[in-house]
Amino acid sequence: MIRVLALAAAMTAIPVVMTAPVVNAAPATVYDPCVRATQDYRRALAAYEAAQTCTRNRIVCNSPQAEARRLNAARERMEDACR
Repeated sequence: MIRVLALAAAMTAIPVVMTAPVVNAAPATVYDPCVRATQDYRRALAAYEAAQTCTRNRIVCNSPQAEARRLNAARERMEDACR
């Protein structure tokens, strides 16, 4: 009787396990080099814009050279990856 109950429990557990949703499954686009490079470029652009110091009405803006270099490097990597 115990064997029958154990077998019945195992049979009902298999469909539950097989239909359980996959947690933390990344979409295929995350591994696409172009998508990743574009995301990196957008982050570099946001950092560049955040680092700027502007006068009234954004007429004159100063940017740190390091942020400008990082932005250009990210743009070049994005162009290379998306060809």
